[in-house]
Amino acid sequence: MKPPPDVLDLAALRRNFGEDLAFAGRLAAKFEGRYPGQLAAIAGALARGDAAAAAESAHRLAGETSVFYALAARQAALHVEDLARAGDLPGAVEACATLREELERLMHSLRELSAS
Repeated sequence: MKPPPDVLDLAALRRNFGEDLAFAGRLAAKFEGRYPGQLAAIAGALARGDAAAAAESAHRLAGETSVFYALAARQAALHVEDLARAGDLPGAVEACATLREELERLMHSLRELSAS
C-alpha cells in the first residue's frame, strides 16, 4: 500500500535509502521509540511556560521527521516551533494535537512499509 504523499514521500525515501528499505525500517523503529518522549518534552515545556525549550524540542522533532520525507509531520512540528518562538503557548499546545496525529499517521505508514 502506498502512503499518502503528505504522510511520506515514498519516491524520495527510496532515492535516499535505495530500494532495500531495511535501513529505513530500523531508523523508523528507533524513531518510534523516541518520538513519544519528544512529544512529552514539548508538552512539559509548554506546561512550564518554557517556550524556548518547547521550540527547540519541536525543531529537533521536525528534523527527525525529515529523514522520512514526512511533509505533514515536519510541517506540524515546525508550526509548534513557530508558535512557541512567538510566545503563543496556548496555540502551541493546540498545535501539539495535530503534531501527535501526524506522527501517528507517519508511524502507521512506516510500519506498513516495513511489513511489505
